[in-house]
Amino acid sequence: MQGNDFARTVNVNGAQVYYEYHQHPTAAETFVLLHGFLSSTFSFRRLTPLLKEKYNVISIDLPPFGSSDKSNRFIYSYDNLANTVISLLDHLLECEEYTPHRTFHGWTDCTQCHEKRTFTRR
Repeated sequence: MQGNDFARTVNVNGAQVYYEYHQHPTAAETFVLLHGFLSSTFSFRRLTPLLKEKYNVISIDLPPFGSSDKSNRFIYSYDNLANTVISLLDHLLECEEYTPHRTFHGWTDCTQCHEKRTFTRR
């Protein structure tokens, strides 16, 4: 990773969650990439370089996939996965409002929209 690109693991809702953050120096918009079942941030390896030319990009390994925790203490429900993503984004984006764009993990995306209705900034 280069410049303003970094990868970290942070504790969210009792699980170590891996994410990659590519910060564009002048971008106002952020794409959040969520993978589907049995996948990881690796699935975005060709898309991320294209998006980060104009946008901020955050890709997240949902537990228990990729480099995130594989814990028997974490509750693997759509609600808890959505709350985990929302908590991580609240931390990373420091209370900015954000819009979930089309992702490969539609149920989590739908749950986020249901849980937190103030996503969009117009």
